[in-house]
Amino acid sequence: MVMSNRRDGSGAPHWWDDLPPHIRDRFAHPLTVAAEPEGRAAEPPAPLGRRELLGDLSRLAVLFFLIAVGNVLFLLVALAFVNG
Repeated sequence: MVMSNRRDGSGAPHWWDDLPPHIRDRFAHPLTVAAEPEGRAAEPPAPLGRRELLGDLSRLAVLFFLIAVGNVLFLLVALAFVNG
């Protein structure tokens, strides 16, 4: 069942009242987030080491290189079909 919308619903200040009651009840209470234990602050993740960073960047470079080689091979095969 669709409820009628006041003033087409475009930017209406009372848009919440236009929702069906079940939806309003469902989203009226925000989800609770589990609190962290007291006395212990959230620690930021450790930064990447030089070796890890170089390893990730080298894998990315190899991936780009393989994609470029694949594109060139595909275009050479397509050119062979067009000329042949």
